[in-house]
Amino acid sequence: MVRDLVLRAVRSAHGAPLRILEFGGGQGRLTWELAPLLDGLDVEYWFTDISRYFTLEAEKRARDEALEGMRFSRLDLDEDPIHQGYPRGNFDIIVGLDALHVARDLTASVAGLRHILREDGLLIVVEVTRLATWHTALWGLEEGWWSFTDTELRRGSPVLPAADWQALFERQNFRCTRVLPEEASERAATDHVVIAAQAHPIGSQPAATPIEPPAPARAGTGRPATPPRSEHERVIAALWQQALGTPCEDIHANFFALGGDSLIAVGLLTRLRAAFAVRLDSHALLERPTIAQLGEFIDAQRRAAAEPDLAPRPADNLVQLRGGGLARPLFLVHAVGGHVYSYAELAAHLQLDQAVFGLRAFAADERRAHAGSIESIARAYLGRVRAVQPEGPYHIGGWSFGGAVAFEMAALRAAGQTVLPLLIDSPAPTYFRDVAAAVEARAFRVFAAELGGAEPGAAEIAALEAMPPQERLSALFARIQQSRSAPEIVELRQLEELLQVLSDNIRTWCRYEPRHSPGPLLQFRARDPASFLVARERALGGALGWEPFADPVEAWEIPGDHFSIMKGDNVARLAAAMRPHLTK
Repeated sequence: MVRDLVLRAVRSAHGAPLRILEFGGGQGRLTWELAPLLDGLDVEYWFTDISRYFTLEAEKRARDEALEGMRFSRLDLDEDPIHQGYPRGNFDIIVGLDALHVARDLTASVAGLRHILREDGLLIVVEVTRLATWHTALWGLEEGWWSFTDTELRRGSPVLPAADWQALFERQNFRCTRVLPEEASERAATDHVVIAAQAHPIGSQPAATPIEPPAPARAGTGRPATPPRSEHERVIAALWQQALGTPCEDIHANFFALGGDSLIAVGLLTRLRAAFAVRLDSHALLERPTIAQLGEFIDAQRRAAAEPDLAPRPADNLVQLRGGGLARPLFLVHAVGGHVYSYAELAAHLQLDQAVFGLRAFAADERRAHAGSIESIARAYLGRVRAVQPEGPYHIGGWSFGGAVAFEMAALRAAGQTVLPLLIDSPAPTYFRDVAAAVEARAFRVFAAELGGAEPGAAEIAALEAMPPQERLSALFARIQQSRSAPEIVELRQLEELLQVLSDNIRTWCRYEPRHSPGPLLQFRARDPASFLVARERALGGALGWEPFADPVEAWEIPGDHFSIMKGDNVARLAAAMRPHLTK
């Protein structure tokens, strides 16, 4: 339907040049339906997404398929496109697939898109109108699901029913707004609608002018760049350029300051492993975020391989996020996804003299040994902590799921140690018990929908669920490879590991029954509770339900919601609130 609407608009231009922008392009489910059809026409197709990982992947695919007339750029729906370098009124058509509902404020985001659409331009959006309860139960625990702030418009879900989508566009000065399908019976049979809205002239607009994609922001260091000094550093720099899409001329530049993120890191690490035949774990770039640091580590790994007696010990789950003294470091336990990338900004903003470590999920074999028990996980993590810091006082924190593990690690008090657990918007686990059954029953189906690019049909679901577990994973992996919906997953074992970590941690969290631990507990809660907490938030109290389990319990309110407190200005405020308790 979207393809027909776009082609009809292109034909009606009678050969005049057109400029089309796709927002939230992501895995390219819409892109690769439209772009090949427009190739060879006088159409400029702009693929945009908030993540540079997806824009870089799309650029590679367009190059592989020899598609001309495509441009690639970053666009954040939560900021006005004008402020991001996009000229007013320069796009004839704007399209998006399942991308608008992730915006924090729908009204502001639609207004921003309206600013860069030409008068009489066409906005075509495919959006979801309802979500299955099991979908929310599982993915509601992951980042970004509940980040919306327009709670007067959206309350219990990030999506809107069809009539509300239509009203939203009409309030933004669009005319001829159509929502398809139009018949109520047809809408009842689907969970998506197509919104086609034509802009109403809002005044004189300039003629379209040639524009270039806004350049990615670059962090300056204030010192001269140091170019690669060895063959290894030159190879790493070339791979960085391939991953980041820009030359890397300074071996001391930080990967994340240059625009790298966790998704780009996955692909880069895969290429580095292949190029140097060395072991690099999934958090290597957090610990060694510069070309110089990676080069030194790779050289050491290769020397150790040649001289086995010098081989480093196997990597454990302790990741150093910030250097500093080891007298009283801060230890941060991973959230439900198992990684510690979410703590990178917090560690930087804390500005402590002491070191900051992240405790990520164990590798598969060791994780299975502790599956189903936060108590067992906590004991194992304490072993890692005490290897670095044998005696207290200890500072142990965690966001979300990590807060529950951090609290259980305070059991060290029974051994006469002083432990301060610092919980970051971490509700007492008693809240989550009622979603355990949904997680058990639906984890694979939701995972298939998220990674496969679209929810499998009923026949495919039945076929998948009838397969033995390993065949089922292989079938899903083949589906992902065919759709290119998750390019960061290059091996079957990665897929298996991702699903297992997420589902194991959710189930473990649901089963946890904390015991009273005499001593203080600090809760840094979000000012705007995520919608999945709203119903229980008042009952849980200021410390999100931990009051019966510690004494004294103190709570601080941080601007933002469950996810946004870990980013930007909000995480800076979180760090400022935590810092005094870490320097006493």
